Amino acid sequence: MTGSIFEAALRSLMIALIVWAGLRALRVRNVVTQKAAWGMVLACALAMPLLMPLIASRQWLPSRAALTLPV
Repeated sequence: MTGSIFEAALRSLMIALIVWAGLRALRVRNVVTQKAAWGMVLACALAMPLLMPLIASRQWLPSRAALTLPV
């Protein structure tokens, strides 16, 4: 349980850093836009621990998909 909460916190931190960098790179000065972006970060951070078990249980690639590396 603690590991999944720690992982969710780390993922949320990464999302926050990406949003912060995006807002800075695009030079967003509109307060309403900034508030909406940070509101979405908060919503994602709160939903992360609940959604992680659902995402982990899904199989994203077909079972026959394989990765072959050259020697």
